Amino acid sequence: MCRPIIGITSTRLFRNGDMLTGKVRTFLNEDYTRSIELSGGIPVIIPPTCSVEVLNQYIDMCDGFVIAGGKDIHPLLYDTEPSSNCLDFDKSVDEGHIKLINLVLEADKPILGICRGAQLINVACGGSLYQDIEKEVPFETQGHRFTFIGSDEVHYIKIEKNTILDTLFGNRICVNSIHHQSIKDLGKGLIISAVSNDGIIEGVEMPDKKFVLGVQWHPEMMFINSDEMKSLFSSFVRITGGEPK
Repeated sequence: MCRPIIGITSTRLFRNGDMLTGKVRTFLNEDYTRSIELSGGIPVIIPPTCSVEVLNQYIDMCDGFVIAGGKDIHPLLYDTEPSSNCLDFDKSVDEGHIKLINLVLEADKPILGICRGAQLINVACGGSLYQDIEKEVPFETQGHRFTFIGSDEVHYIKIEKNTILDTLFGNRICVNSIHHQSIKDLGKGLIISAVSNDGIIEGVEMPDKKFVLGVQWHPEMMFINSDEMKSLFSSFVRITGGEPK
């Protein structure tokens, strides 16, 4: 059986001096491509673009899509102005990713959103975000932030019954935590499938679609040392039509 092709979004990266030289880099952490390849898929990196013609060709080419992590999402895309706690964003990249998500949902192809990717799925469906958990969420107690080691388990999440995550992990699992934003108001068609013990949304799904899963943690960073995260990626590859490793 041919391996399924999995499109993975990327972002733009400017390094020191790049603005002067005009250099712009397409960037994606290798953890994403490695996790897909070791799970039986063929990863294809999708560079930032807002061209619907180009995005439609990726829809035709790919069997499933991973919406990867990255920068903050421009608050104007969920009808809010940036606060002082919002970090770097790139509006045109965000707009291209939202267009892609809507096309994937229309085609009903499997989609896995990771961290920013889960947040983007929510925004694409009309939802909103907390721009900074520490400053905006009074009930937050567990320390959702960037400073933890990516492969380390940090806190547990509680999983709702009869969800994709429930099928994979049961009623709870321990995950890493590398983020300062999270889902606030839920987008249309989405359900909450997991929350941390302090109530931060950690998983969303769309029951009416073939496979739509957004997770707030970074399973690709835990992949090598975690059988549970291997199971997540293998299940995703299987639903796209491939044989998981």
